[in-house]
Amino acid sequence: MFGARFDDYDPDGLAYGKSVPFVGNTVLVVLGAFIASTLAAASHWGGAKWQAVFFFGLVLGIALLGIIYIQRQFIAFLTLFLTFTMPISLNVGLFEIVGEPNPAGSPTNLTLWDKDIYLIILGLDLLVDMVLRRGKTSFKLGKTSGWLTAFFITCFGFPVHSVCPTRSFVSCIELLRFILIFVYLVKRVGTKQFLQWIVWGICAQVWIECGIAILQSMMGGKIGLAFLGEQRVKEMSMPGGAFIRSGALLGHPNSFGLWLILINPTLLALTLNPMETGKRRVFYGSTWLWSVMNLILTFSRAGWMAFVLTFFATWFLALRRFGRPLMITIVLPVMGSSFIGILLIALVEEIRYRIFGEGGQGSAFARIPQIMTALNIITHLPFFGTGLGSYTPYIAKYANFDGRFLNTLFFRVHNGLLLWFAETGIPGGIAYVGLWSSIIKKSWKSWEIKDDFLAMVGLGTFVGLGGWAFKAMGNIHSPLMEPTLWLSFAMVFIVWNCVDEKEYARIKGTT
Repeated sequence: MFGARFDDYDPDGLAYGKSVPFVGNTVLVVLGAFIASTLAAASHWGGAKWQAVFFFGLVLGIALLGIIYIQRQFIAFLTLFLTFTMPISLNVGLFEIVGEPNPAGSPTNLTLWDKDIYLIILGLDLLVDMVLRRGKTSFKLGKTSGWLTAFFITCFGFPVHSVCPTRSFVSCIELLRFILIFVYLVKRVGTKQFLQWIVWGICAQVWIECGIAILQSMMGGKIGLAFLGEQRVKEMSMPGGAFIRSGALLGHPNSFGLWLILINPTLLALTLNPMETGKRRVFYGSTWLWSVMNLILTFSRAGWMAFVLTFFATWFLALRRFGRPLMITIVLPVMGSSFIGILLIALVEEIRYRIFGEGGQGSAFARIPQIMTALNIITHLPFFGTGLGSYTPYIAKYANFDGRFLNTLFFRVHNGLLLWFAETGIPGGIAYVGLWSSIIKKSWKSWEIKDDFLAMVGLGTFVGLGGWAFKAMGNIHSPLMEPTLWLSFAMVFIVWNCVDEKEYARIKGTT
């Protein structure tokens, strides 16, 4: 069950097409270290020192695995763990930034993340292989590499206008972390088996994050998991009471909803795949329903709209691939979703309030002057922008509002594209659009891949990225603040890494 001869699999288990042996003792060691350090951090002595205990206990457990299992599948295990922890903010502050303003969206200190430890180990492994000239499969990013380089370089215009250059520099370091994770996964991972493990890891994340969100709603606030990234639980007042908007471990409920939008289509596509076993379809389907229920409880209106769009797109494309008639691919989902939507609006007062109750004075209408203010900033700072994290200090100077929406003076523009244009200038905005375009182009037609699992993962990732981009047009979302986005970016390439050259050429039309 747990064993495998060293010659039976590739050294890293990442790119040669053979399965990865996940040794039972390895799992037990990590699970034991995780449980012990979590209990310590969550005790009534919890705080900054126990956050450090948790962090270094986790690192110690991983190091122990490397000693016990010197065989190279440890690298595969560590890579999987890297993907699994993407929604979790496990970090320790190295030094606090002082002497500068602390505007919204800027880091408070330079932090060491668990992901930094993984990257250091994986980087050293890669260096050793290069020195010893061990052959490894290295996949290519293609034209995306140029856009990715431009995207990162344009962030370094912050010394020109930033009112807090140290914070802007730290933001660039944090962005570099996500880029390195993306590049590593894209260039190293290329097996269907490993992609399957990543998908199962995402399913486990859904159950954990949504379970935490439910507990937050039941308890009416945070549940003491700050050491894992729990930041806030948003409470909204309404006539006759109030209700909780849960954010799980992703901070703001809008960010939690955005992550669910990103991964929901993949879960639904795999559920609709008739070639999957019955047990797996039940597992994927129940995970999808669990995520949908929690998406409703985020009370994110943009999230609800994005979900409707991604649901119809995934349902149609997936079932048309398997030859289902239009009655099932269009009429059935429209009638069913309309009935469920009307039922929820009729029965749940909080949903009615979020949709109809705030009237013309609601936060949705405040986005218009926010957008006008962002356009003013871009017009006056077109080449270098305000600098990452320095947007809010410029709001008062370039604000465009008529006095009704004073929050325009305090909040960043609720549009991820305009926010990136404003903070990095027009060159940075062009690089942002170019990066997105190249990745969307890469994911196009992935649902035509012959292998059904790869096709459904490719389809779900493609639709999920579209849903992310749609929701980001109405909220403060950017690649700098959403590490889970980079995993989806990587999955686009990993799907195609698993396809042989002839099929790739056929689908892309290059033959």
